Amino acid sequence: MRFPSCPTSSYLGLPIEYARLTARILAMTVLLLLTPCATHAAVVLLKNGDRITGQIVKMENKRLEVDVSFADIIKIKWQDVQSITSDQPMSVKLYGEADMPENAGERKLDRFIVYTLGEDGAIRLEDVRAINFAENDYRGYLSAGGNQTSGNTQTEALNVSGNLTYRRLEHRYILDGKYNRAQADGADTANNAAVNVKYNYFLTRRVYVGGGRPRRNGPVPESQPA
Repeated sequence: MRFPSCPTSSYLGLPIEYARLTARILAMTVLLLLTPCATHAAVVLLKNGDRITGQIVKMENKRLEVDVSFADIIKIKWQDVQSITSDQPMSVKLYGEADMPENAGERKLDRFIVYTLGEDGAIRLEDVRAINFAENDYRGYLSAGGNQTSGNTQTEALNVSGNLTYRRLEHRYILDGKYNRAQADGADTANNAAVNVKYNYFLTRRVYVGGGRPRRNGPVPESQPA
């Protein structure tokens, strides 16, 4: 049996139609590889003249975090930064005592949405409190300890303490408490608890006013039998 012949090219011995299609695919692939990828990058100019290119993660506690391609996230002292230019919008929070510029950019509540900071920008770097930082911040701890002795008198003691701090912008709420219980030969010698609630409003970075609910100390009531 004889099959009809197809005209072929010298390119891999393929039929002309397939050879042309393969050449087009290869050309498009090379073109895509040579075309620079569009990335949302920022340029951080330092006071010593160095330039760092990457994505702005955040700035908090005087540390600027930049995600760079040649390493993990790097941290830069805010005092070393001359200016920032970003392709992506940055959410900027100023200190409470800083003047609010009218032409800084779009404003959302207490934030400015900007693309440049420093040098000729409307916002001075020394007025910036944070960039892209989380709205809410939770911190806390819980600790427990105790001891037991035996001898002429058997004693047991237990103490538990904890703290929970919640921060949202200028508002800070603090809840702390502790519980103590001790026994000697099966009889309670201590059984008390204390709870304290505080609220602070930050006028500036370090100056705040506030108050709290008075600490309440006293014995823990015994549960009544049903």
